[in-house]
Formats: sequence, structure tokens, C-alpha cells
Amino acid sequence: MDEYIKYINIPVNKILIDHYATIGLDEKMTMLLIRLMSYSNDGLTEVTFDDIIDGSTFTREELSKLIQHLIANQFIGINNKVVSGKHVESYDFNPLYKKLENIITNKATHTYTKNDVSDLFQYIEKLYGRTLGPSEYERMTAWLRDDGYSVDQIKEGVDIAYKNDITSLSYVEKILNSIKKESNNEPVIPFKNWLKGDI
Repeated sequence: MDEYIKYINIPVNKILIDHYATIGLDEKMTMLLIRLMSYSNDGLTEVTFDDIIDGSTFTREELSKLIQHLIANQFIGINNKVVSGKHVESYDFNPLYKKLENIITNKATHTYTKNDVSDLFQYIEKLYGRTLGPSEYERMTAWLRDDGYSVDQIKEGVDIAYKNDITSLSYVEKILNSIKKESNNEPVIPFKNWLKGDI
């Protein structure tokens, strides 16, 4: 039995696993999406909170907040349809797939050199007044290498965040996503600084 279990593989969207942080997801949201997509692939027409919670560490309150967040930030949608005379809601993953598609199509749209990278890191370290950590280096390198942002775009995002007294790279990433949408003439949700009480 242990050999059988060892070689069981569950299909998982590799692009989602490789780039979940890039599109603004954390590990819990990613695991929730994987569970939801798994139920959808199994052909379930309706998935209850009990289904999702079973075998997980999610609480009902946490699950409700996470799903609301995924909907509000356009990672998933809700479809309503009638099955056997009953109204049934199902999850629509097309918004997520669109974000993942953008990751692929926008890869390496800008070229950069080692000097560009060095200049970017020095610029940010001088601005922040501290040395960047290894994870911060890797994340910004991924913005250049995988997401196709230019050095100037990243500097612009860092500057906007810094003017709001924020040095969080997650915040910078949201700004970069807004910049990308503007350059692609996509609708942009007004960017708000929740930490400063914007509503």
C-alpha cells in the first residue's frame, strides 16, 4: 500500500504553483484554489464549505474571508445555473487563468543587464536605508526575469510605495500590476492604501 500511495499524483496547475506570489496569492489562498479546482475537475456541481473544510485546517470564518478576497480581487467568479430545477452556484476559474496567461505572455518583454540589476538594488537600498534580504533580491529578480517588468517600472513602483511610507514588496507588486494594466489599457481598480485608512 505504501508504494501505491507514494506514486499517486494529483494534477495541479504548475503555472499557479510557480507564480502564485507573483499574482498576489499566499500559500493559503493557493491551497484553497487547488482544492476548489480539484472539486471542479471531479465534476461536482456544487461545493459546500463542509466539503472544503473536510481534511483541511480552514475554519468557516477564515474560509469565508478567503473566498470573498478571491472574488473581490478577481481570482475567481461565481456562476449561477439551474440544475434539476434548483439554483446552483459554481466557481468560475477563468479570471485566475487569465492572470496566469498574462504571466506567460508577458515573460521577458524587457531586456536587462547585470548592471541594470545592480543599479536597481543599489537604488532601493539607498532609498530604504538598509540592505535588502535574499528573498527580496530573488523576488525583484523574478519581476525582471519572469514578469517582464523593466527596471524603470520597478523603480516607479518602489517610489510610489515609499511615498506612502511603505516598503513592503507585496505592496510594490500591486502597484506594478496596476502599471501593467494601465499600459495594456485594461480597467484598473483604484489603488488604495488600506494601512492609511483609505476606503
